[in-house]
Amino acid sequence: DANIVFASWPRKGHKTAHDAGAAYYLWPENQTLDGPDDEILSARMVCNWATTSDDVDQFLALIS
Repeated sequence: DANIVFASWPRKGHKTAHDAGAAYYLWPENQTLDGPDDEILSARMVCNWATTSDDVDQFLALIS
């Protein structure tokens, strides 16, 4: 088990997630939300140990 996830998906999903209030870091930190929506960006996400499957599903729905 771990509470840190590194993942990559298109910038458009990052914008949507951040607009909805998701809090995580782009990784490496030199990436920005400015640019083409289809460009792949990486993220470092740290979850609370109380994070539920429903929380994860809601986040995945935002970035899909």
